[in-house]
Amino acid sequence: MRRLTGQMYAMTGSLVEAEDLVQEAFARAWRNWDKVSGYADPEVWVRSVACRVRVSVWRKAVNRVTAHRRLGMPEEVPTMAARLSESAPAPAPAPAPAPAPAPAPAMRDVSGSAVQEVHHRD
Repeated sequence: MRRLTGQMYAMTGSLVEAEDLVQEAFARAWRNWDKVSGYADPEVWVRSVACRVRVSVWRKAVNRVTAHRRLGMPEEVPTMAARLSESAPAPAPAPAPAPAPAPAPAMRDVSGSAVQEVHHRD
């Protein structure tokens, strides 16, 4: 696996992307294990899948850039805040603060005296 990651790193120049490609290739090998396990060297299959996935990612990126150049940027790109304010209703006002809690009743001991009274008797 380390060798395959190194080869994908040489293709991409990014260790993170190389690891993602290797992980995707092994996931596909796992899904197709009945077929892949019959090969003399399954690593070759995994390597070719990783390379094809990389080429596919590259083609998609090229297509996005080509479309961007061909179509250009829209005149005005709305911000996320503007889009949300157009589609979402205004927020409800904040609720009124809760009233202050009532004071707790005094604790009493077995004789019926308040805890503070018992404390001061000692």
